[in-house]
Amino acid sequence: MAVQPLNKTKIIKKKTNKIRRYQSDEFKRVKRSWRKQRGVDSCVRRRFRGKVREPKVGSKQDKKTRHMLRSGFRKLLIRNEKDIELLLMNNRTYAGEIAQGISAKTRKAIVQRAKELNARLTNAQGKLKKSPPSDEQAGRTRTPVWGDSKAYWKMLNLCFDQNGSWDFSPLLFSFLASLSLS
Repeated sequence: MAVQPLNKTKIIKKKTNKIRRYQSDEFKRVKRSWRKQRGVDSCVRRRFRGKVREPKVGSKQDKKTRHMLRSGFRKLLIRNEKDIELLLMNNRTYAGEIAQGISAKTRKAIVQRAKELNARLTNAQGKLKKSPPSDEQAGRTRTPVWGDSKAYWKMLNLCFDQNGSWDFSPLLFSFLASLSLS
């Protein structure tokens, strides 16, 4: 069974809308992430009526639930195999998140150790290659539509008529016949 958080508190967000940077909707070069206005004459900094409102201290979330995931855990970034040991005593408070640059081999070792420690990982399935089963594994033998290559070239020779132009009607009929047989 999956690990449950120690105490699940209802997360109440004061502000649900994301605060956007002033003039980010007007210019492409101005990105959307918030930056404080520092200009001497800035109408946003001076809090003029009708302008974008800056975030205030009161916009913060409750201290108990700040940085908490919906599951009730907080995130702990795991950069190497040793970092997973930090979850040994805190596996009911923190959930590990494997860093982006970790190789698949190290990632497998971290996931295995997390199972042993009964710790939760947010991205345990990341970067795992799941290849579809090959035809041999699925028990199918693969036969080409045209059979062997000699038959294919014979068919192409039939399509090339005496005038030196291509007539694909025999090719089309044989293709449709092979589809109806299979």
